[in-house]
Formats: sequence, structure tokens, C-alpha cells
Amino acid sequence: MRNWEHESGTIWYFDFKENALKRAFTKKFLSKKGLNSIEVEQRINRLIEAPLKQCMNFLSSTSYREKITDWQHLRSLYLHLLFQNMRSSVAGISTDQENIKKFETIFLGDESKLDELVHFVETNFKIVIRSSQEDNFFCLPDVGSFMIPVKQKDNTYRWALSAPITPLITILLAPRTIDMEFFERSAHVLNLFCVGHNARFRKIIIPGYVKSQNTDQQITLHLTEKREKAISFFQGSQLIEFLSKGSIKMNIL
Repeated sequence: MRNWEHESGTIWYFDFKENALKRAFTKKFLSKKGLNSIEVEQRINRLIEAPLKQCMNFLSSTSYREKITDWQHLRSLYLHLLFQNMRSSVAGISTDQENIKKFETIFLGDESKLDELVHFVETNFKIVIRSSQEDNFFCLPDVGSFMIPVKQKDNTYRWALSAPITPLITILLAPRTIDMEFFERSAHVLNLFCVGHNARFRKIIIPGYVKSQNTDQQITLHLTEKREKAISFFQGSQLIEFLSKGSIKMNIL
């Protein structure tokens, strides 16, 4: 979450339940003491956090999209997407004792098993990198990721999982059958759906520069409008039409 920090060690988020913009310490936000063992956290850092940080500079490069050849980097992206929800204390998944035990078993087991898991997922899904501009930023939902419908080459729609890793970069776990040409034209919806479309997405972290350059009233209005649109699109037939049209942007003062 450090990529969203407003000042060192702090972030700002919008609480949709309380309809208020709030400040929190980065280390304490979404964390739960004792959620994962020290051994699990060390393995997560080695297999996900460290390699993800190493390849961060490449992720914003258009020429690097879908050309990640380093196995540790590629594996970290898959693992980040596959297990992000289980690492969030508010997602509901990570607080279940049975799921915690499964999570620990996976991460503390033979590393080759994780490789096998990623290779299995890789047969039907691929990593897609999407970057954005400062006036059309990504928020980070408290559950860690969000779903988005993507068009396939046969004109049907399937779900892709998206997890923002910086305010301007999000990674997706998308079906290999995705129509990439159509996706590039309609990827602006990622910036809409990152605020969530139901009550499960309660807290949305905003980029530090957005807080610095806008009033609380402007930010509140922007986020509530995006949430209302996301809800209406998921509930109605407007969704498919919107996939090929414009996006909501925020004017940074």
C-alpha cells in the first residue's frame, strides 16, 4: 500500500458505509495481528513482494506487456492475484481458520508445488498489465482486488480478476481467450470498477497525490459518482454498451 501513501506511513481512504474520507497508518490499515505466521510472511515476501518490487519499473512499459520472461517475476504476479484476497483481513476469506490453514500449507510447502499451481493456472489464464494516467487513477479496494467482465474472441464475456499495484498500474488475471484489441479500447472501465459495485467494497484507498490536490468534497463526490455508476452497470444492461465507450475522469487541480 506504500504506493498510495499521502505522507510517509499514512494513507487516505473513503469509507462508503460512513460516507467519509479518513486517514490511517499504512501498517495498521487492513492488517490483523497474528493473521499469518512469521514463516508465512517471510515466504510471501520472498516469493511475491520482493520479485514484484524488482519488476515494478518494467510493468509501466508498454513494450513489456505480456513479455515477462523472468519466471520469479511472472510467478509473483500470478501468486499476487491468486492470493491477494486471502491476505486481506477484511475480505472474509483470510479470517476463516480453515482457509488460514490451507493458505499456510500452500506457502510453507514445497516451492515446486507453487510452480505447478501457477503453470496449471497459466494454461487457461494470462497476466495482462494495464497502465493509466494521473487523472484516471486506480483506487485500491480493501479486499485487494475486483472483478471485471472482459470480451472473448467468440464475442462472449467472462470474468477477469484485477488487482491495482500502484495508482497508475493494475494487473489482471484474464482468460487466454480475451479479445485484446477490444480490451485495449474498453480498459477504461477498470478505473470505474476499482471502487467496487456492492457493500463488500467498503473502504477504498485513494492515491496520496489525489488527496493533496483536491478538496475532501471533490474526492467524495467523485468516488460516490463512480460507485453509483458501477452499481448501475452491474445491475443493468448498460454494462455491455459502456464497455466500448468513455470513462469518468477526475480533474486534478
